[in-house]
Amino acid sequence: MRPIKFDLPLNGTKIASLEQLEENLTPEILEPFRSGKLAKWLRARSLNEKAEAVEVLLATDVQDEVPLFKKLREVFDRKVDEDAAREMIRDYKTSSSQHTRDAEPEKEKPEEQSINTTQDTSEAEQLKLFEEGDENQRAELAARPDLLEKLQNKFLQDKAESVLVDLASNPSLLEEVQEKLASTGTPAVREALAANPKLSEKQQNYLATTGNKQVKHQLASNFSLVAKLQAFLVADEDWEIRAALADNPSLDVACQSLLIRDSDIDVRISLARNLSLTTDFQKQIANSEEDKVIESLAENPSLSVELFEEFAHKNSWELIRALVKNPSLPESLQSYLIQDNSNSVREILAKNPSLKVAQQAELANIGDVNVRLALLTNLSLDESMKTRIMDSFDKDDLSSMERELERATEYRERRFSEWSQANDKYQSYDPFSLFGSEKKWEELGKEADRTQDRYIEASDECTAIYEKVQQLNALLKS
Repeated sequence: MRPIKFDLPLNGTKIASLEQLEENLTPEILEPFRSGKLAKWLRARSLNEKAEAVEVLLATDVQDEVPLFKKLREVFDRKVDEDAAREMIRDYKTSSSQHTRDAEPEKEKPEEQSINTTQDTSEAEQLKLFEEGDENQRAELAARPDLLEKLQNKFLQDKAESVLVDLASNPSLLEEVQEKLASTGTPAVREALAANPKLSEKQQNYLATTGNKQVKHQLASNFSLVAKLQAFLVADEDWEIRAALADNPSLDVACQSLLIRDSDIDVRISLARNLSLTTDFQKQIANSEEDKVIESLAENPSLSVELFEEFAHKNSWELIRALVKNPSLPESLQSYLIQDNSNSVREILAKNPSLKVAQQAELANIGDVNVRLALLTNLSLDESMKTRIMDSFDKDDLSSMERELERATEYRERRFSEWSQANDKYQSYDPFSLFGSEKKWEELGKEADRTQDRYIEASDECTAIYEKVQQLNALLKS
């Protein structure tokens, strides 16, 4: 599927990379996590293992925010203990609610007329940052949920686009400020505003009817988008906008019924992954003849129990490969698929973060070096199992992997040669010469693209095996 990348608004910053995300793992991450936007953001960047781990947490439906936030940080190797997680959540909620308390102060009794030192300090700090701060400091202030209302309006006069972008992403924006940003903001500002989870229906409507492609794409992904505007964007001529809408976990059932018949397969693939896809529409997709869409459905953590069973017994290698990635895969099927499939399927299953300890042990006992290495990357791997697997590697495993690397390197070189030859033919062919043909030129271009894709695939496989060799070397030396 063609990748649809988007930035993730978080802590007043537009998160574009994994490194940025890891630096901004505050409790605010819980909002895009619950909406499904975090998993979608990870998949758009091919961070599929982390996306699957996030989807496991979604499927387990943990209600207590403290263990949920703790587990979510562990997905990104940013571990905290429960006390630290609890304190971070408490501080975040205090900061978020400060804006409301400032806007609606309670009437104090005469004996309580003493100065609220904390609130006054916070207000003085904000005023000082607004008046004296540099662009980065002002941008950080503009994104604060407790931003003073009087500063929201003053920030509209700021000349720095980065400040206005962060202001537009602030979930505490007044309606009048949203309206001003929507009508006068630059494309980047309007894009940030369209992604704001607290965007009013009035401004959603304005951006849907006046926004450019990027603005409408962000709006289509916004889980707070109202149903009537979802219906409006369903008819958009741009497939990427419809695909973003199809992936929106708050997608209305009526819109699902329209997108399931969309003319673009990538839109239907996005819909198949939607966590809110109804059981009836899941069955409709499963009964279709579109393999790519069905494989996408097989990865959906909300897949029905009935379809899990049906897919597990299908004689389709690609479908099984997709199914074993599913973070909601039932334990009974985990065991069944271990016994009934090749090591290439087991290797994928070994990375599934929902893999139970009994099935981890089954895979470890199989002995295949690739499966055992894959198990070591599993975020849910039992500690005792981890130790056992690490102790199981020997020099024979390393020799086997080095031979595999030699074969993969030779294969990559052949694929590169094929691509080079196909590309040379395409580049040297003149469709406008006396005996030239535009049709043949297009065919040569398609062949060049196909051979390039095969080379990239072979190169990625070679890199993956090389990393396994490095991992084995490190394990044997430790």
